[in-house]
Amino acid sequence: MIMLTMSLLGSSCAFYYNGHISDNPDINITDLNIPWDEIEIDIHDTSIDILPAYIFQNFTKCQSLSLQENEISAIEKHAFFGLQSLKKLDLSRNRLINLTHGMFFHLDSLQHLDLSWNRISIIEPNALQGMENLTELVLTYNKLENLPAETFTDLAYLESLLINDNNELSMIEDNAFLGLNQLLNLDLSSTFLTVLGPEMFLHLDECLELKFENPILTLLRFSGVFSDPAGH
Repeated sequence: MIMLTMSLLGSSCAFYYNGHISDNPDINITDLNIPWDEIEIDIHDTSIDILPAYIFQNFTKCQSLSLQENEISAIEKHAFFGLQSLKKLDLSRNRLINLTHGMFFHLDSLQHLDLSWNRISIIEPNALQGMENLTELVLTYNKLENLPAETFTDLAYLESLLINDNNELSMIEDNAFLGLNQLLNLDLSSTFLTVLGPEMFLHLDECLELKFENPILTLLRFSGVFSDPAGH
């Protein structure tokens, strides 16, 4: 039995699927017969582990897609083709390990991406291409160890970047935040950072809120890592 709950959302409907109430936990997205004109889609608590290429190609009107609490470990290139109206994507509480180039292609309108509570340890070069209008990225509670230079260079309009509670994050390379000229909020609390490079925050001209909660980094604040126009 598959239970589908439909609720009105503007002139269309919202589609919700909860795998816990199904006798078929191995259900595939294509088996759900989701109407193509849905604006909001929520599919969670299933054993879906792969998002194949072009799986969402017909959902051109979808604005919110929640795929949290599944078992997704791989997203093929062009999986999100067709989602040109999507503004919010929730992939939290899955099993993603690597973010790879092409994973987020075609998400031109996306503003919010939640990748928290996965197992992400590596963000490959150019992995975040395809989301040039993203304003909020949530990477909390993952297994990141290092942020290489130019990791976020494709996210020119990003305003909020949450990397807190990556307990294995011990290194952020200089220029890792290159391109984030509009960033207002950066949370690096509850990480294992011990060293700040001299150019780590060089490009964060607009950042108004920077969170560490790390006593070692608090001491390093006065060693010239942060620029001080007053010369103090």
